[in-house]
Amino acid sequence: MSARKSGFAEVDGAKIYYEVEGSGDPVVLIHQRGVDLRVWDDQSPAFSKRYTVVRYDRRHWGKSQVESWGYPAAPEDCDLESLGQWLEDQPLSPAPYEDLRELLDYLGIVRAHLLGLHDGGEVALEFALEYPQRVGGLVLVDTVVPSAGSAQQFEDLAERGLHKAAELQEDVLEEALGKVDVTEIVEWVLDDPSYAASTEATRQRLRRIYADNASANLMPGDHNVRRMSPPAGERLEDVKAPTLLILTGERPPYVSELDRALAEGIGAPTTVVTMPDASPTVNMDRPEEFNRTVINFLDDL
Repeated sequence: MSARKSGFAEVDGAKIYYEVEGSGDPVVLIHQRGVDLRVWDDQSPAFSKRYTVVRYDRRHWGKSQVESWGYPAAPEDCDLESLGQWLEDQPLSPAPYEDLRELLDYLGIVRAHLLGLHDGGEVALEFALEYPQRVGGLVLVDTVVPSAGSAQQFEDLAERGLHKAAELQEDVLEEALGKVDVTEIVEWVLDDPSYAASTEATRQRLRRIYADNASANLMPGDHNVRRMSPPAGERLEDVKAPTLLILTGERPPYVSELDRALAEGIGAPTTVVTMPDASPTVNMDRPEEFNRTVINFLDDL
């Protein structure tokens, strides 16, 4: 097994931080927004015993560095109104799946398996659609693809998201912005019933990761992101890579409908593994079970 190496890959307007370890067929680990590559700390050592593992900090997160050209200056005295205007004024950020392509080109990787957490799975899915010849297997963990459903389902999902965000008191958000401190917001997230199965060790890790990404979480530079057109959910039958869907927790009906649309719409053979008693942080809470599930799938390809 080769030693871990790390560095920065220069992509369109950014330097993407990456880590590579192990040997064998490449497996790329793609984290969700709001965190960084440390969410994969329990996967990289295990996977690297039989695969070359690539994990990276997505643009705007972790150690990755983004050029400020074209971005409006962040408001000095930030409140919700000025934050909203700042987000509205942002230019389109390059497509995340193109960042992935440039990273793989930089590393000289022609073809890889892709494993994405939550919206990191959308990055993997879009890459698999745009560059099908470069993807071996696809693993999507709790990835919800709104465009896979009907227009009404999309509207319902957006409305529920707004209602959820509205539960946060305005003064809590104002204070968080002023202090660049996401502590109370993180606790609000972790209090959600879907995280009931998360271990205290996982919660402590997440608190550190979110805190280290506090500025990016409060004032995200990837609010406006280029997406593929037509959207991935309307092109699922074009997916060529064998796919594993891992679904955790008790899925609300509107999410279950989108899960079903994703599973039934993908053109390649698709395996669905449900973990109803697991949290969205299953890879951190139950790493041995999670790793075994993923490795067994990849080994059979």
